[in-house]
Amino acid sequence: MVKRKIKVDYPFYKIVGDGGMSLPQIGEGRFIPSIIIDIADNVEIAELIKLHKVTLPGDVELIWSLPATFFKPTSVYLNLTFLRPMRIQFGVDFHLENQYAIVDGIIQSRAFYLQVGKKGDKISQFKNENILIEVPNLAFDKKWNELLLETVKNNYRKKYNVSKFEASALANEEIKKMREIWNIRRE
Repeated sequence: MVKRKIKVDYPFYKIVGDGGMSLPQIGEGRFIPSIIIDIADNVEIAELIKLHKVTLPGDVELIWSLPATFFKPTSVYLNLTFLRPMRIQFGVDFHLENQYAIVDGIIQSRAFYLQVGKKGDKISQFKNENILIEVPNLAFDKKWNELLLETVKNNYRKKYNVSKFEASALANEEIKKMREIWNIRRE
């Protein structure tokens, strides 16, 4: 469910690295987005990730949300409430203009890998442990498709100074190709 106004008293983290991974034995071999968040000196999330490796799978509640604004949103938030193996709440801030592909990947693959790190860390370095978080259909798809199309169209209009018609055609083609990549399956 999309909620425009969510009152929260937990931290939000920005993404400092992103990418994707595909393993035949996980997620039916589909390409799954990976994100690295910088938790600074908050060790609880790092502990959560370590606990996930040595305990039964945990439970997490997720909500997509948008900032409360009268203007076009510049971010999309994924709010996470872990119930097991430890209780912790936090959010991830996805900047729309630069990170729309990773959000779309999460929505298309219905999952993502989460790891903690610092700016400059790369997913491919496997420096830190990660956890796979399933993201079920949260009734956000329709709103996301509208935001995605508008974001990509605006990017084309700003970067290439094309007409609205051209921007729309280019945006639709980019989204189509991006989703083809997210739907690749590895055997």
